[in-house]
Amino acid sequence: MKMITATFLLGMLGCLACTKDNSNTPPNLVLLQHNWEVVSIHGEALLYTGKPGDYFNFVPNGTLYRFINGISDTAQYALDLSGKSLYLTPILNGVKSGTTTTYAVNTLANNQLVFSRSGGVGFFSVDSLKR
Repeated sequence: MKMITATFLLGMLGCLACTKDNSNTPPNLVLLQHNWEVVSIHGEALLYTGKPGDYFNFVPNGTLYRFINGISDTAQYALDLSGKSLYLTPILNGVKSGTTTTYAVNTLANNQLVFSRSGGVGFFSVDSLKR
């Protein structure tokens, strides 16, 4: 009887382990979560080439740490389910801002991340990062 019970319990555990993951986790989230070196940042009035030590660090808890040209910054990030939109909300003095900026994810691969946003007339920016 103990053998039948043990077999049943192992079978149930096996079924639970094989169930489909119904979480709402974007498939490219693991690719995003990395410490990226800054290659360049382009804007209407800006052309910045990354320097050694510049980075965007997307950590698994949803926090983005940025260090660019000697200035550090923190934001909360989210990636939509399609992996095509990146949402950044600044964190100021430990408090999440009420303003979220949406970026289009142009490229997200093992060694390259390019995202851009447009807002207002004539404004466009591209952040190019590499591993």
